[in-house]
Amino acid sequence: TTRSYIAGAIRQEHGINEGTLAILCNALARIGFNDENSWQCLTLLIIDSCRGPTLRTQNAALISNAYAKLARNDSSLLAHLALELTLVPTSAFVGPPGARDLSNLLNSYARLRYRDVAL
Repeated sequence: TTRSYIAGAIRQEHGINEGTLAILCNALARIGFNDENSWQCLTLLIIDSCRGPTLRTQNAALISNAYAKLARNDSSLLAHLALELTLVPTSAFVGPPGARDLSNLLNSYARLRYRDVAL
């Protein structure tokens, strides 16, 4: 089936980066793809790949928004992103793009009713 194919493809990917993961999460959320095995694999890859201080705020916003769209309240992922975002220079949140990313991040966390002192 399509679900097992996607989960298998995610498991086999070794050179995936945070930008690719963010785009993939966003695309899967847009089509309503909510297969548990696939998202478990994605969560592990995101936690492994998305690290501050080089974490791009746009990628974190896309990932958290995808989880919020699908109501996937994964506390390990959300806590990881919150912690890693504290390592990102505050200048990354300055100006319209950074402010938009921050707004999207906080909105995603609010929709999931997830509170984190780091944020």
